[in-house]
Amino acid sequence: MTVTEARTSRGPVTKGPPRTAPPVRTRLRRAATPWLFLAPALLLFLYFKFIPMAQAVRMSFQEVRPFLGNTYVGGANYSDIAGSSDFGAAVWHTVVLAVATTAGSIVLGMVLALLLEGQTRSLWFIRSAVFLPVVTAMAVVAEVWRVMYYPAEGVR
Repeated sequence: MTVTEARTSRGPVTKGPPRTAPPVRTRLRRAATPWLFLAPALLLFLYFKFIPMAQAVRMSFQEVRPFLGNTYVGGANYSDIAGSSDFGAAVWHTVVLAVATTAGSIVLGMVLALLLEGQTRSLWFIRSAVFLPVVTAMAVVAEVWRVMYYPAEGVR
């Protein structure tokens, strides 16, 4: 006995008409929307980050005299620093401080991560000690709000 199967499709599957690109106005609106949401934060970032940096660079070319007015001295401040006998020691101390704090942070973070990893029952103390500052800050904030809103003893 031979089994024959009926064909289920009657022809190739066709799609609808090809999609066209959205109008230019829609594409511009879609591209501009995220930037409009980011604009306030970017403006604040520029205001508090780059404007003080630019003012510091501008002031480095001046002799700063509070209440008497600043005078432009050009690169004299830089030549004074480069010619100073303490300049090399200051650079060395800065490099040592940067390397030591970076290495110390990495080592301390790795040690804490390794201490917190694992299922040992004796880790409860270390986990509590690491998490305690977070809980303490939340508890202090909650207590301050409780005192402020308590009708008998709160802020009047």
